[in-house]
Amino acid sequence: GADFGDGMPTISWIAMGLRDDNQMGIPGWWSLYPWNVMLEANGDAKVQSQIATSSLIDSLNSFLSDSIYAGRFFCTKLQSEWTDPTFQTLLYSSYSQQPDGSVKYSAPVYSTIYSGGISNKVSIGYMDAYQSMIYLASIAAIALSLKKRTKTSDIMLPVCFFLGFGVYLLWEAKSIYALPFFICLLPLAAFGLNYVFERVDHRIEKTRFDK
Repeated sequence: GADFGDGMPTISWIAMGLRDDNQMGIPGWWSLYPWNVMLEANGDAKVQSQIATSSLIDSLNSFLSDSIYAGRFFCTKLQSEWTDPTFQTLLYSSYSQQPDGSVKYSAPVYSTIYSGGISNKVSIGYMDAYQSMIYLASIAAIALSLKKRTKTSDIMLPVCFFLGFGVYLLWEAKSIYALPFFICLLPLAAFGLNYVFERVDHRIEKTRFDK
């Protein structure tokens, strides 16, 4: 029977995603902004919405008045979300929050894989190449699908990906939030790679036949 109130309105998280005054120093990433707005509004959801809407309008006006700033903001935000090959999984798997609020890092994971060293370089290099391959193969698959008649079911995964891409263009940014939508690209990438390999195999066979 406890009443927790209305909490933080959605608009606060969108407003946060369009600000660049966070502790990370990366546009659109998490900050204390929604919490500070809630305190300022004494928990009143309507007042929070008004404050966040005002912030959102200010951000949009800044983007409209300075296209260079807008381009730099969104390019940096998207890069931070979609080009981390670990999607922050190594970071989140290496620490846990303790009952007293402190953060404890898992020594084996943190020291050998996440924080540096040869194992870090090897694992990051492998994941970086894998991520790039998935993106390129997915682009090939989507381009191929656009050239051919496709069923509704064939476009569901691209639609899911682009919906996630659009949401986190505006929402609070974290690369781990993008991971589920990256997974949507795996079947597309498999299709794209299969097509490329078939074309290469066909070209090789044709070359042998011509000889």
